[in-house]
Amino acid sequence: MHTLAGFITDFGDSAVTVPLAAVTIALLAVLRRPFLALGWGASVAGCAGAIGVFKLVLAGCAHRIALPDVASPSGHVAMSTVVYGGFALLFGSSLTPAMRRAAIAAAAVLIAAIAVSRLTLHLHSPAEILVGLAVGLGALAAWGAMLAAALPIRLPLVPVCLAAVMTMAVMHGTRWPAERAIHEFAHSGLFHDILPRCD
Repeated sequence: MHTLAGFITDFGDSAVTVPLAAVTIALLAVLRRPFLALGWGASVAGCAGAIGVFKLVLAGCAHRIALPDVASPSGHVAMSTVVYGGFALLFGSSLTPAMRRAAIAAAAVLIAAIAVSRLTLHLHSPAEILVGLAVGLGALAAWGAMLAAALPIRLPLVPVCLAAVMTMAVMHGTRWPAERAIHEFAHSGLFHDILPRCD
């Protein structure tokens, strides 16, 4: 069970979601959709920044912040929600309504599976999963609004799908030490110089 959970959870690692987001930005730029490229980049960066700040403040100021069962909100869930959900919205804009619903449902299943995998591996509490989901949904809502303003849009589906699948296949199993870097900075002198009230 843990082997399967580990396989699923790796799809939510920043080593997969960040390159997938970057490839999507490149594709939108090549397709001459700079507004969408910037909007997508801003949504993903905003999500990553928000969850990073949450993690950093909680790691460095946990003794001063009373949030039951929330020590480190799930970055896997947050980034999976905005990246896979956002990609499904973008990809789905070129599909028939039935296929669009299927693409969004598939993304939702993957996001839910990643969330369950984090719980199965005892890496997050339910509350931490919910905080990550809330951050991801906020970024996804912003992206959805930008995408709606730019419709209609037609993408070359086969190249876009192949690029996404190849990126996920190549990067899956790679793990970036983002969590460790956040914790090291949270316990550094520089962090406490910036937020002296956390001492």
